[in-house]
Amino acid sequence: MPYAHVDSVIQALVEPWFFGAPRSAGENYGKLLTRQFNARGDQAAVDAALGLGGYLIHTQANKNKRVALRAVMLASILMKGTKVGEVDALRKRCESLPIDALKRAFANQFPGLDGDGMRDLWSPAFFTMPILLPELCTLTNWTGKTIPNYQFIVHTSEDPITPSAVFQDPLGELSKYAASSFSLMNNKKPATYFLQGLIFKIPANNILVTYHSDLLSVLREQSVHKPTYGKHTFAEEIGELSMATGSGGLLSPGAIIRAQDSAGSFAIKSRYNELLICGKPGMPLPQGVTGALQLQGMFISCTKDGKILGFDGDARKKACKRHAERFNVPLLYLPNAA
Repeated sequence: MPYAHVDSVIQALVEPWFFGAPRSAGENYGKLLTRQFNARGDQAAVDAALGLGGYLIHTQANKNKRVALRAVMLASILMKGTKVGEVDALRKRCESLPIDALKRAFANQFPGLDGDGMRDLWSPAFFTMPILLPELCTLTNWTGKTIPNYQFIVHTSEDPITPSAVFQDPLGELSKYAASSFSLMNNKKPATYFLQGLIFKIPANNILVTYHSDLLSVLREQSVHKPTYGKHTFAEEIGELSMATGSGGLLSPGAIIRAQDSAGSFAIKSRYNELLICGKPGMPLPQGVTGALQLQGMFISCTKDGKILGFDGDARKKACKRHAERFNVPLLYLPNAA
């Protein structure tokens, strides 16, 4: 049986005006609401409670705002346990809010997703110390040889020759930001967005969101990659990205690598995974207080037969070597088939 108001909300959640990219965020919110709605015995009453009466100006903006208001009311009933007969009071409190505020109010009706079942798998104990890989500290032809096993969390940057702030002072720069974009890198999946970067030891509590493809994150709090803009709070942004993953926010390292394998080696979104990591120590988060990042090494990507990948290879190699010596960490030459 169709329920016009409920159906309009579920449909709107995947439309670009509501959450935008990634579409999976709206899909996952919709699945949760649909499951809760289908389990009720008063579905007709719930749908009727979302009626807002007539209105005069039928612009698309007004239609969208009415659907967003219904979304807040529906989520309050299904996720917060608001009684059907009491939801009209919520409508009166929210109907004057702008549409962006309504969308945030909708997301705030949902409990925080829990990915902590995977958090232990992000312990530093499961990652390789670069200093233990002296065979990768020399540019080598690995054709016909077995590349050593490794697994790193890395932050990549575009230009080590005229270095960004993160190459000038990695720990100082990243400690300014509540979230920055990192990647999982190992000998099976060595592709990263940029061809050089920094290798870190990351406390497990600093891991915010992990995903097997590019999250296309636009962080609402200043980060290394994006300036400050937008109206969402940092917590709301992380919550939305956690919902988008459908995993409680954390996929295990193994799940990320397996998902990249199954997605196809030449799919852009599958080639580059993304981790959002808090660089600020001492931040009280639900999973515990964050710690300090530790710089353990640098890397530059090369071909399997021992050539630096990308343009200006010799210049970038010299720049990376200079930075590694300054930081007193090893520089690894990591074979990458890209």
